Amino acid sequence: MEILKTTAKSAPIPTIAAFVAYTVLPKLIETDISTNNLIIISILTFLVIFSVLFYGIASKKPQSHASDAISGNEASDLETETGDIFIGDKSSSTGEISNNKITKAKTKKGDIFIGRKR
Repeated sequence: MEILKTTAKSAPIPTIAAFVAYTVLPKLIETDISTNNLIIISILTFLVIFSVLFYGIASKKPQSHASDAISGNEASDLETETGDIFIGDKSSSTGEISNNKITKAKTKKGDIFIGRKR
């Protein structure tokens, strides 16, 4: 039951589609329907389920950050013992990073840089 709750929280639409198929298909099999109609209903049900699943997967793909420019930032008079000082982002996006400045920064073990941290 805990797995179902976790799945429902992370992917509600595919969970609902699977639940509908789980409850509807056994009831259809028990009713007096011709085999051809049952096959057609089953195929349509699975097509709906797969379309909902693919829609859910497509909507969770990360969006492009090409328009996210990081520019005009300035950091000065910073001091840290072990941490990093950086201006940029931690993704592999293709946004532009320009006109940024770090001045008067002191660190003993950390890095100081401008750019992308991967």
